[in-house]
Amino acid sequence: DLAASENKTSVGFGVQLSGLAAVTPAFTLYYDATYGHGIADYLQDETGLGLDAVPSFEKAGSLALMESMGVTGGFTVNITPRLALNAMYSHVTNWLPGAARLSTDVAPGEEGPTVSPDTYRYGDYVAANLMYTFNKILAAGIEYDYGHMKMFSGDSRHTNRLQAQLSVTF
Repeated sequence: DLAASENKTSVGFGVQLSGLAAVTPAFTLYYDATYGHGIADYLQDETGLGLDAVPSFEKAGSLALMESMGVTGGFTVNITPRLALNAMYSHVTNWLPGAARLSTDVAPGEEGPTVSPDTYRYGDYVAANLMYTFNKILAAGIEYDYGHMKMFSGDSRHTNRLQAQLSVTF
């Protein structure tokens, strides 16, 4: 609480459900769902963005906990004993707490702390890769990644990436 020059702790909470299901010996599903208040730093690409708590408009100098949710699903198919296909999708969403306001929502002459419209609102990500194991020492892979994010202002960005890897394990 900057206004009162006091250090106060806001207690957040979160719940998570994750697991896998071996549908067949060659096909496995993976899943994860996380939801809570004040937990954004634990979700996908929100680490380091400072979205666990945002400035509170109701009480100057204090913070309000951000409500966040992340879901991920994916699968692995062992095409052969040496060749595996992996694919995944993830989504993360943030909701502003009732005590927070975007700077674009504040009337002229109205005062109070606000959140930037460029704050991360939600994102979707897809990845797929093929991994080939030559022997116990050498493996190679290729992966495609796509990401899309949207801010509270409505602005959005996306990216594509193709990458390859050669792994030597000894």
